[in-house]
Amino acid sequence: NILSSISYTGTMILQKNFFTEGHKRIKNKGELPMYAVEEMFEPLVSETDFEKAQQIMKERAESMPNRNPELTAFSGRVKCANCGCSISRRTSKYGKKWGCNTKERKGKDICDFRDIYETELEDAASKALNLDGFDADAIRSRVDLISIDNAYIIFRLKNGTSKQILREYRKGYSGFSSRLFCGCCGGMLEADNWKMGPSGQKKKYKVWVCRECSAKRVFDSTFRTAAQALFHEEKCDGLFAQHIEKAINYDDRIDFYYKEGKVISWQKE
Repeated sequence: NILSSISYTGTMILQKNFFTEGHKRIKNKGELPMYAVEEMFEPLVSETDFEKAQQIMKERAESMPNRNPELTAFSGRVKCANCGCSISRRTSKYGKKWGCNTKERKGKDICDFRDIYETELEDAASKALNLDGFDADAIRSRVDLISIDNAYIIFRLKNGTSKQILREYRKGYSGFSSRLFCGCCGGMLEADNWKMGPSGQKKKYKVWVCRECSAKRVFDSTFRTAAQALFHEEKCDGLFAQHIEKAINYDDRIDFYYKEGKVISWQKE
């Protein structure tokens, strides 16, 4: 941040952040104009040296190993649509996945990108390019950039067109995680499994429970039905993760707090 901050040249950028109607401070990503005020204070570095530093950083970034197309078909092509930073490949116990570098370095308060498994990315690429199966060479030859947020994977093709694919959360990975809260005590709800039915015929259901009070467990299907009604989309995990700051569960309703500040209540039957 020090090397890329124009403030050291004596120029100050105004309105880099702004407050929503819900009094939440968020980063300005083009929603409002920003203003550059020159000669606000005595510069520590000259504009010439600053521009040289930007050029050096750009050249080093382009020469980094993840720009090598021989690593994977996605290397050097995947960006986080939330913050604009690169997305890197990681190894987990469930397989290879891609995560935002900004979130890894600075935390989810700066970027709340949800990691994506490589298998989902491969399937999305096959769908975007109308392929029967994943083809790494087709990705290298036809795709210029892949931009991912919590809801969508956008493939920007070298022919100038774009394809948008809705994200699918897999392997028990939920877009609801860490965003569901108890209306009784305010505690965060955790995912769990609960068996129901007569002896010998019990079925396993996914539920959300509060570990801080004795509030009733809530079926995952309840939150899913509510989110589907809000977004008019069956596969709602990504849209929920992208647009909802938190959801608070009460006995008679669920209140959805959007990141933009509005609140919508969904009445239970």
